[in-house]
Amino acid sequence: MNTLRFKRWNFTSDLAPSAVLSLKNECGIYVLEFSNGEQYVGQTIHFPIRLAKHRRTYPDIIAINFAEVPEDNLNMAEYSEIQRRRRSGILLRNKTLLAQPLGDSPLDDLIDQQEQAAWLDVAATDDEEIHIGGRAEVARGRTLSNKKFDQLQQQPSFEEAINSLAAYVAYVIPYPHLTEKKTWTVTAMPSTNRTSTDKRVATLSVNNVEMMYLRLVRDYENGDWTPLTILNVADTYQAPPYMRDYVYSHSYRSAGPVKVVSIMGDFLIKELLMDDAILLAARELALGQMRKGTTMFSKYHNEALSDAIFKRIDQWIDDNSGLY
Repeated sequence: MNTLRFKRWNFTSDLAPSAVLSLKNECGIYVLEFSNGEQYVGQTIHFPIRLAKHRRTYPDIIAINFAEVPEDNLNMAEYSEIQRRRRSGILLRNKTLLAQPLGDSPLDDLIDQQEQAAWLDVAATDDEEIHIGGRAEVARGRTLSNKKFDQLQQQPSFEEAINSLAAYVAYVIPYPHLTEKKTWTVTAMPSTNRTSTDKRVATLSVNNVEMMYLRLVRDYENGDWTPLTILNVADTYQAPPYMRDYVYSHSYRSAGPVKVVSIMGDFLIKELLMDDAILLAARELALGQMRKGTTMFSKYHNEALSDAIFKRIDQWIDDNSGLY
């Protein structure tokens, strides 16, 4: 591939992109330069929007570079530029798939490896990265009858549960319409570990590991049911002081050690994923499990609930509201 022709601007993270950039074509490859000499290579179809999010993540940007590239060529151009700069000895902040299960994966047939690697780099809650194909149209075109889903709809916390599940599917699972039932599944009102004072509302699993589940816990004195959010993320997550009371370590046979975020009071997956560190740790764990192959839980997948999830994501996209 031909060497890209970049235009360079001096830039600091306290500047608004509009104060520096004036682009006719915002689609292309960009390079961020940092004060310690490191760089970051990325692709985007809307560079000013992407830069606005990066400047909140990286306070030490000193310059930006941008080269126009057609959308169809972005993946190869980004890959080539990353390799070119690495060969020249430049230290890049880009994450790769090196932390994921090595070798080929069935997931590579659905999602290109570079797309998977980019999923670990993309700015948190970047709506342009959500791809659900025509899955919402499929959901709107049918009405599925399901006893478990009907029970879920009767719960007073139904809307919050759908928001939490939709946020996870949209922002943690890459191309969820391609990987549904293959690498991830969702269940409604599962009987797992149910007692008279503790019941699950919904569980989302990737491969064969529960990534998140929503519970209702009953108070012994007044009998009220209180929502409880459980979110598993990669063990690399380092909780800041204000989160340490809500995070503990756990281990799964197939996933190894993880960090568990547990918060009582509401279903808060949507709010938790606003935190860049939590979102990226959730993606790291989920992608690692997706690369291990297909799930054994396909027969338990609740398509009525999944339809509701994709319709909610599509609503966010149409309203341009996302997580915010």
